[in-house]
Amino acid sequence: MADFAPIEIDHAKEFLRKNHWGILATRRQNGNLQMSPVTVGLDNEGHAVISSRETAYKVNNLRRDARAARLARAPGQVRRGWSGPRGRDRRGRD
Repeated sequence: MADFAPIEIDHAKEFLRKNHWGILATRRQNGNLQMSPVTVGLDNEGHAVISSRETAYKVNNLRRDARAARLARAPGQVRRGWSGPRGRDRRGRD
């Protein structure tokens, strides 16, 4: 079994600049996971950004519970091509 090795934030950002495909995990109202395929980018401040429709389940889930986890994945890479930060929703609204 592989050992857990935390990734440096700069390496995670570089990985995200090159690999935009991923899975976003949010919580349904009953506490079960809702997983959604997403495309992820970085904003000017280096925060991960996911664009979605206002009516999407993941958006409703995040409004209710801001906890989320995202897995970014490199195409064709199973063992070494992924990054999985966790955090809270920081919806950018003007």
